[in-house]
This record gives sequence, C-alpha cells and structure tokens, in this order.
Amino acid sequence: MPDQTDVLPFKGSTLRVSVNTFLYLLLFGLLVSYGLMGANWASFFALSLAAVLPVAVVITLVTAWGNRFSFDDEQGAIVKPGRRPIPFGRITGIFINERLRSLDVFMEQGWRGTTFLIEALDASERRRLEKALATRLPGLQVRNKRWTTAVAVAVMLALLLAGFGAAHGFLYKRFPQLAKTPQAVTWDAEKSKKRPQLEYLEDFEFTLPAGVKLITDMGSQIFFEDKVKKLKVKVAANIQRPDLASFETLLRRGMGVRDYYELLDLSYRTRIGIIPVFLRSLELQGLENITVYRVGPPLLRGYITQGTREGEEETHIVLVGERPHEEIHFFITGPKRAPEGFIKTLVLSTRVVQHPGI
Repeated sequence: MPDQTDVLPFKGSTLRVSVNTFLYLLLFGLLVSYGLMGANWASFFALSLAAVLPVAVVITLVTAWGNRFSFDDEQGAIVKPGRRPIPFGRITGIFINERLRSLDVFMEQGWRGTTFLIEALDASERRRLEKALATRLPGLQVRNKRWTTAVAVAVMLALLLAGFGAAHGFLYKRFPQLAKTPQAVTWDAEKSKKRPQLEYLEDFEFTLPAGVKLITDMGSQIFFEDKVKKLKVKVAANIQRPDLASFETLLRRGMGVRDYYELLDLSYRTRIGIIPVFLRSLELQGLENITVYRVGPPLLRGYITQGTREGEEETHIVLVGERPHEEIHFFITGPKRAPEGFIKTLVLSTRVVQHPGI
C-alpha cells in the first residue's frame, strides 16, 4: 500500500523551466536571426525577442502551472492540472532523462505516444518517484531516456543550420551573379570653370552628358535620349513604396537599416543572410556580365549596377541624400554599355538641392 509520502504531489521547478525556455529561445533566436539577416542579426534578434518574449512568458507560466502531478489511488489514475485523469492501465512506459540536478519524466501511452509527465523535477525526488510507480504499476520498468532533451535540441539546431546552409547554397547556385563583389569608385568631384546646364527633379540637381536631349517630362520621371550613342535615360526621384508604408518602420528596425540605400548596401556587402542575399538576387536577376560599383563621400552615397539583359545593356545608378526617401535613380539602356565618362558625368554632378530653411 502507498504511504503518505507517495500521496504528496510531485512538482517541477518553475525557475528551471523558465531558464530552460529562455536558453532555448536564445539559441534558436540567435541562429535564426543570423541565418536570416547575416551581419544585421542583432537588430532582427532584438525585435524578434521583443515580439516573442511575452508569448514565451505566458507559455512558461501555463507550463509551470501544469508541471505537477499526483496519484489518485481511488480512481487508479495519475492526475495533472488541466487534463483528464490518466488511468494506470493506459501507461505502458516511464522514461527519465536526468540533466544536472533535475529530472524530466516522460510517460508512454501505447498508440497515444510519449508525452511529458513532469519537467525539471528535483533529482532528490527520483527514489520517491520510483517507489510510488513500483507500488502502483508493478512490473512496469522505469528506463532512462536515450533521446535526451539536450540531444533533441542539438539535432534541431543542426537541422536548422543545415536548412540555412542549403538555402544559401541554392541561391548562390541559382544566381551565380551573387558572387560579384562591389568595387569602390575613385572619382573625385570636379570643379568646372564653365557652369553646365542643370536639370532638376524633386530634391536633386544634375547635369546630363553632352548630346543627351529631353524626350518627355512626366513630373516624377524624366526621359532623355542620346541618339548618337543610342542610349535612353530614365530619371526618377523620391520613389514612393506604398506597399511597404504600412510596416516600414517595423521592417527597417528589424533589418537594422534606416533607408533604401542602407537596405541596398546591406544586400550587396553581406555574404550570409537569406533575406539580404535574396534581395540582392532580385536586384541582379536576369543580368549577365555584371559589374557593381559603390559610390561614397565626397560624392552622394549610392550604387552603380551594369549588366546585359536579353542582348541589351543596362546601367542602374542610385544615389541618396541624408533625409528619408531622398533618392534618385538613373536607368540607362542601349545596345552598348554606357561609357565610364557618361556615368561619371551623372554621378559627379548630382547633388541635393538645398531648400530654404533646411
């Protein structure tokens, strides 16, 4: 017959459950953040942690509340909070996983599978637990669990790491142009004795190369053409992205960027990170014979991308100012690649217009 000590409930440690949950959250959060964002993992991790932590706290509290059980000898069952009594006859196995100074106890119920009976039970309770089980479930063998929690976590982390590795491998194989490393331009701002004719669009002023003539002015976009070099130039500034506006702030904080340029810069300079690498693949998709240049002070910050798409040469120049949404794009297309002098004229002459009071 069971003695009085056997009747006392078995309780898991709430503190240990909380610590274990937090550690697992940190491990998986760090790996996922680095796998998704690469160099900017910290911003993504902080935002994710802020979003997940309240949910994890609630789950931990609920788990801690139910992390106990007792024997009901009148019903012949194990009783756990929030669950129906588990008849002794349904239990087909008990497994114990010992880690440090605590026990995780698992209960097998035939076709119903194996579930947690109790987590983080103090190791000193093992003898009392085994005695109580032997009294009520004679002949049932209590065994150590081979597949420990630590091993399960390690395997899951390894699978997650392998998944990120496979995703990176797929992207780099599918888009070989991702291996292209940006080169820094070494141009210096030129001072011309003769003031060239300036063009204006939104917050920017710029000078067109000789021979380029205006075709159409649509307000937010201007189209030019060099009929001799057979080059077409489309200029657009302060591009609005309404599809991102609703969650732009959250998106920028999660990715650790302030504007479009920093997002573009992250995608070009990082080698690891599913999100930035994927964004770079979108930027370069369909282009062959690619060259990428990074522009920096004393010029405006930006990138120059050149490549061939379906037999036509494309050059994309993006330059940005210091304020949000302050960006200008030059799209140059033609049968031949835009000459360096052509591009240099645009890049060196583009400046932000200083409005009064700014």
